[in-house]
Amino acid sequence: MSYFQTDDYDELFKYFFDVYTIAFTKGLATDEFENIRQQIPNLNVDHDKRVSFFLGEGLSLLREAYTPNVLALLLDHLCIEFLGTGISVEQLQIINLSKYLIKSLYAFDISEFLFMARFWSKQTKIYAEEHFYPSLPIDIQEKYLHRHY
Repeated sequence: MSYFQTDDYDELFKYFFDVYTIAFTKGLATDEFENIRQQIPNLNVDHDKRVSFFLGEGLSLLREAYTPNVLALLLDHLCIEFLGTGISVEQLQIINLSKYLIKSLYAFDISEFLFMARFWSKQTKIYAEEHFYPSLPIDIQEKYLHRHY
């Protein structure tokens, strides 16, 4: 799936590497998570900051004690707000992937994120191997990474 292999997707995956790392090492209800949540990458498709808005709002929902279904409903609601506003297909695709990654993070299911490695560009895979994987807790590395390298 080559549409995940663009500069924008590289930056988005790197951002989520950082978000996941903080979530799994420090937690969601921490200043570190809040700081990394706000470091949204500048994406080429995000000329009107709709993707940034979704990322900021969507990730902020993780600090609340919503059930998974309520979180999914709220993320869907954020997406629906953009329909009919002239948002591009590329923006919606990035938002859709972000929604998927946010829901996986909320469930603390890193396997879903790691499974996506098959779609990452070569540069993203190298970045993950050098920066993301080593920063994860040892128990996660032992459980998941042997089959994702």
